[in-house]
Amino acid sequence: MWRHRSQACILRAVAGLVSEAGLQASLEEEVPWRVGAIPIGQAHRPRGDLTVFSVPKADGTSYTAYCDVSFISVYKGDGTMQRGADKPGGVSKLREAEKHAKYANAVGGVGVPLVVEQFGRMGEGLIKFVGTLAKVQAAKALCVPYGEAKEHSSYARVHGAALNHCFMVLSVTAAREQARLIIKGAQFANRRPGGALPLAVAAVGAGVGLLSGVGLLPAQGALSTAP
Repeated sequence: MWRHRSQACILRAVAGLVSEAGLQASLEEEVPWRVGAIPIGQAHRPRGDLTVFSVPKADGTSYTAYCDVSFISVYKGDGTMQRGADKPGGVSKLREAEKHAKYANAVGGVGVPLVVEQFGRMGEGLIKFVGTLAKVQAAKALCVPYGEAKEHSSYARVHGAALNHCFMVLSVTAAREQARLIIKGAQFANRRPGGALPLAVAAVGAGVGLLSGVGLLPAQGALSTAP
């Protein structure tokens, strides 16, 4: 259950960034598949967590992204390490490979795995997708077409601000979820005979309250072209 709640938080954060970029999206759209193809591990056609339409590409075309969110731990339920955890980003890369295979027979769009490891590492698919959203936000802020945004004199500054904003939102969301899970685990241990809530965890709890403050999150529409 912890994973589903955490994934929902990451999903809401990504959906908010998509909305800021002005792209149309829909939650839990049924993904179309090639005739006769059965998704790996699925008895029926799955629904994408977030379907984003008309995502622009550098060549002037666009695509539909079937976004599939995962919030994963490097540890299994029994405390042992997940496969791939011995390498930096190994767990997220394996999960991304699973998601790519899952959407291999999808039509009308491409599967985009959005993976966040429990301790904050983001998968390559999420980093690339967020990079695209930042470019779209920059073009929107500069009031120029996506394909012409890089030619604008203020593009580097505005794009940098957009990129920082996007990753800050996701990083704070992941950190807040990690803190919540630490506190939940400590509270569970505290209910056991002889258990005690560590002072460090209590401090993390105070940090969660601070992270929730609006002052630490950029306001929507805060991007500006002003010097």
